[in-house]
Amino acid sequence: TIDDKLASSVIDQIRATRVHKIMTIQEIQSLAVDLGLYDGYNELIAILSYLHDLGEIIFCRKDDATKNNILSLMEAYDILCTIESDSYQDERQYFVPYLLRPDVEQFDPTEYDVSETLYIGYENNDVPYIPDGIYYCLLSSCLKEWNNTAVEVYYQCAKYYLTESCHYIIIKKDNSHIALRYCYQKLDSKISSNEMKSKVQTSIYSNRPHDIVKRRLSSLMNERMPKFKQASIRYYTRCNKCKKLTFIKDQNDLQDKSIIQCQNRKCYRFFESQTIKDWMYWNEEHKK
Repeated sequence: TIDDKLASSVIDQIRATRVHKIMTIQEIQSLAVDLGLYDGYNELIAILSYLHDLGEIIFCRKDDATKNNILSLMEAYDILCTIESDSYQDERQYFVPYLLRPDVEQFDPTEYDVSETLYIGYENNDVPYIPDGIYYCLLSSCLKEWNNTAVEVYYQCAKYYLTESCHYIIIKKDNSHIALRYCYQKLDSKISSNEMKSKVQTSIYSNRPHDIVKRRLSSLMNERMPKFKQASIRYYTRCNKCKKLTFIKDQNDLQDKSIIQCQNRKCYRFFESQTIKDWMYWNEEHKK
């Protein structure tokens, strides 16, 4: 079995050298030798196949490397997404989050009202981390779901505008979790601001974008990393007391549903979660 972190280390070394194009097996073999990573042809093929499954690369064993075939294959694997827009009638445009580099600017939330963070993912013992390739595929998959080209991409962070609901969904990678926030424009008038907040919260409960992200992530993990198929994907929030992530149980017997119990063994304290309030995880007020 190929170790996930070893594979990630390998691809990071390769990215930092001279991979800027489509390469033949012979070129990759030569590169692996130069980097001291070559342990035989069969091992090389196994690593390439594994990275292909993760969405880190496209590995074609057949001589079928025409441009259209490669683009179709990349789209099928959610590595890129075609941008459908009347503005680009002369040539096709693609959303390719994989191409982002660490020097890309960070998202600045100061102009927005921003929710608390809701996390989606796995217990660290079950899935130590979510590979970048899976995360990039998730971003492309969500763009297909919402079918909206109004997306801004930052380093390991993407902001999608949901036109009908007047708010953004922010998706960020955080080790073995995906961090979700939503934000909307700050308004000067308190009345207008409250109306906007109510509209956005109603949309969050009705459309449940977090369920969409969770479902897409689960599907990608099951397809690309089947050894983790039995791991439970859950919602998490950060405990106000111990500051660690704790999963949110599906059932809560307390009258105030925003009060939950931390599931970390050294804590087990009850606390009021603003995340629950912002995402209305159990809020009945907006059920219609």
